[in-house]
Amino acid sequence: MKQCPKCNSEYEEEYTICSDCNCELVEKEVIEEPENNNGKISKGFLFILAIVLILFSPIISFKLTLIYFNLVDVQQYSAENFKWMLGAYHQSLLVVGIIICLHCILYFYKSHKS
Repeated sequence: MKQCPKCNSEYEEEYTICSDCNCELVEKEVIEEPENNNGKISKGFLFILAIVLILFSPIISFKLTLIYFNLVDVQQYSAENFKWMLGAYHQSLLVVGIIICLHCILYFYKSHKS
């Protein structure tokens, strides 16, 4: 592929002079971009982080619930409130971990498919 040095118009190989500015055509420089693996590495890290979040969600949710109940007046809450909040934290952490995992799995599937 040839290119005009003045107007940057592209021409097929058989042409030698630009039809717009009458300049002699030169070979077009092909710039190869280096392969970027940062996306794959960060998605892999996110995937591992999400798996850890899913596996440790019972422990994390229990700790968060304890922290909350230690910061407020414990006497006004019952065991039912504690169980409800523990379940809410646990389910929220599971949902976040699953969403992150699905996002990473779809990314890897699309990158390996193409």
